[in-house]
Amino acid sequence: MKRCLLLLTLVWAAWAPAHATDPAASASTPVPESSPAPAAAPESVRLPRSPSEMLDAPARDWAPVHAWVAQQLQAQEAGVGTMDRDAQIQLRIYQALLAQAMGQWDRVAAPVERARRLQFGHPGRHVAGLLNELLAEQQRHRHSDAWLQGAIRDRVLAMPWDEVGPVIVQLRQQLQAMQGPGVRQFVAARLDLSANISKGQASLGFVLQLMGAQFQLHQVLPRREALVAGLNEAMAQRPAPAAKVPQAASAPAAG
Repeated sequence: MKRCLLLLTLVWAAWAPAHATDPAASASTPVPESSPAPAAAPESVRLPRSPSEMLDAPARDWAPVHAWVAQQLQAQEAGVGTMDRDAQIQLRIYQALLAQAMGQWDRVAAPVERARRLQFGHPGRHVAGLLNELLAEQQRHRHSDAWLQGAIRDRVLAMPWDEVGPVIVQLRQQLQAMQGPGVRQFVAARLDLSANISKGQASLGFVLQLMGAQFQLHQVLPRREALVAGLNEAMAQRPAPAAKVPQAASAPAAG
């Protein structure tokens, strides 16, 4: 389970609080009476290939899966007014992951920003979705990896280090530790096994987890060197903490 959380935490660094509920449960969120109810979507979708094969599958194999996820998220959006903050954050995360998976890079920033505004703590409001946002911008404008390195450095340097420092250090460690074979091994050992049991039927949470792994393999890992270099530069260039000036001892009052 920790490996599973690591896969998504890496992409959604500093997303807080953690979502302990079933990712598919919010699909049944009631729709307010004032909103027209969308057509009901099936509770699961059949994957045309095994999860391991879906990691490198062509767009035509993913198209019906993406369409089903979009329908699920549309149904959740209709009931957003009844959701608590955690469920709203989860919905925005899912919307951004779907946009990434479909290569709709211009649609990533909006849900990332919405989720960021919903964060409880200051670190999340600064760092949440940082990789997703920058990688989408790079793809959208076809920037180089040198641009990406400078962009993540400048973004981190603009943040209050006393609030985000531990999160940035953790993000760098996760990037350095992540390996493509490890991601594939996780999918083969966990997701393939589950898909075999369910005969290829996958829940919303399952599909989004698979899409997150695919994003790491094909978007994050190829640019890891630039991302880590930018984080290293930011950590090296961050302003030194202000030295505390010792206060002089108070003179005893005259008797």
